[in-house]
Amino acid sequence: FWDKATPKAPEIGAEALGRMLIAYPQTKTHCSHWAYLSPDSAQVTMHGANIMASGILTTFLKFNVFLVIYELTRFLHIYLFIQILAHNIILCMAMFFQEDFTPEVHR
Repeated sequence: FWDKATPKAPEIGAEALGRMLIAYPQTKTHCSHWAYLSPDSAQVTMHGANIMASGILTTFLKFNVFLVIYELTRFLHIYLFIQILAHNIILCMAMFFQEDFTPEVHR
């Protein structure tokens, strides 16, 4: 699964971040310095891609989403933001890879 998902990581990150900003408007405070916060804006797309390219989330998601949340919030102190983003990344992986993102992969 991860061999298929890795090339799509920038798209998954952009989609997940865009969905988070729409569904959870309170998370926009973390990005308030951006001029345009719609899901298709260049800044949202680039930041979502950068999050996934950093490898932090993709590495930890391979093991356990709760470990991702714990590790990132220890350093970033933005628990709700990271928790929502992690759940949106899982949602987007399920959207992009409907056949392959099985419960076994999700664990």
